Amino acid sequence: MPSPDKTDVVRAPVLISRTYDGHTTRYKAAALWQPDTAATATTLTALSSAFVREAQRNTHTLEADDQVAYRSWLQYKPDFTTNRLEMAIDGATYEFIYVRFELQDLTVGMLPGASEELYFIVREQPAAPQLRSLLKAYLQQQQQERGDDFEIEDYASSPDDHIDFIEVPLPEYTLSEQEWSFYNYMAPSLIAGGDTASSEHFDGETELRKIGYALDELLPDGLDRAFYRDDEVSAVTAALYTADAPPIAIVGPTGVGKTAILHQALRRYWQQSGSAAYNRRRLWHLDPNRLISGMSVLGKWQQRIGAILQYLTTRRTPDDSLPSPADALWISNVSALMTIGATSQNRFTLADTLKPLLESRQLPLVVTTTPEAWSKAPHQFTDLFTVLPVAPPSYQQAVRMVLEQRVRLEYRYNTQIAPDALRRAFYLHRNYAHRAVLPGGVVDMLRSVIESGRATPVTASAVQRHFNERHTLSPAFFDPEATFEPTML
Repeated sequence: MPSPDKTDVVRAPVLISRTYDGHTTRYKAAALWQPDTAATATTLTALSSAFVREAQRNTHTLEADDQVAYRSWLQYKPDFTTNRLEMAIDGATYEFIYVRFELQDLTVGMLPGASEELYFIVREQPAAPQLRSLLKAYLQQQQQERGDDFEIEDYASSPDDHIDFIEVPLPEYTLSEQEWSFYNYMAPSLIAGGDTASSEHFDGETELRKIGYALDELLPDGLDRAFYRDDEVSAVTAALYTADAPPIAIVGPTGVGKTAILHQALRRYWQQSGSAAYNRRRLWHLDPNRLISGMSVLGKWQQRIGAILQYLTTRRTPDDSLPSPADALWISNVSALMTIGATSQNRFTLADTLKPLLESRQLPLVVTTTPEAWSKAPHQFTDLFTVLPVAPPSYQQAVRMVLEQRVRLEYRYNTQIAPDALRRAFYLHRNYAHRAVLPGGVVDMLRSVIESGRATPVTASAVQRHFNERHTLSPAFFDPEATFEPTML
């Protein structure tokens, strides 16, 4: 148990990255094994202090048992080596940092620059050809899932990126740190197999919270809102929150507002439901890729998902008298359903695991996806679903939606979005970034500017500068008086 009156100094390995927008240099520190623990600042000194505050804040929000796992991840320091790998992609050369370390009798690699943890077991020497093959498949999958939001720079490294350590004072533990070994706490979710395969027990709720979260627990301010989508919200609410709910597919182009509609349906269900909280159907989001944490898993993921599915479908009321409604599962990565678990020797995937529960209506499942991704899924799976299409709004309606979302962004981030910033975002979307439809194409652009932390209030110049950086465009490209030689085009 932690002792609040005493402190330990945890030495956390972090990935340090540097960016420069032509005006300001910014640094970012992300914990190597806990990338969600991250901070940004304009100087390295300020960066260290900001990271310490973030790690301490995360620790204080956890229960004692969860603090053990969090600390173990935060300060895990195997004898790792840092490597750099160059890859040619679409005619350009990009560099990726990866680390290697030994775990039991395995050599494990990890790509810290990815938007989510990507682990792999090194099976070839040298490792570079294997990593290039893995990275190529991973980036293709990310591009398919993220559509216009995909930027190769979100995954690649810069020459200034490096691994360093930041010391974080945390409450002292009465047990020695040696007792919280990485293998005991972390290996089950990474390796899954070996000598412990037959003896390990997965607790459904624990595993679900490791790789997902309950949207109900984010109410009221942590969920999106859907504006002027009453028909779509009503359709989702009626389909999902029934005793015999069918599998549901919310299908629409990137940016149309599928996630916001689902969030709004959950809000409406809770507002209209008069039953006790424990007797409501909860909605969980799960990322299939985190079932195996990006690694080659030795047959263990089936046990893990089995425990999760059992928990979802058999949760009971506190007095254990009557079964409560089966919880619902939301998956926003349809392509992963068709690939998780498949190997050259085995074609049994996560979709195959879910199919019997969907056919018997034991598991309420909702997926959000694009028409392109949905069309590539096998008919044996998609035929089980009730499809709820979401069409792009008219331009006038989209403007109204963006104005409503503007108010929410200003409230959530305690900032202001100037009218000229809105006009600039619409202009850039219409002329250069229209593959993500409205309203999301503009709302996500504004959110990205705000989260970059470089502009308060948000102005047209801030929007333009951020757009140029993400798309590596010179400001002269947007200058109506600039001229270009043929060799420059």
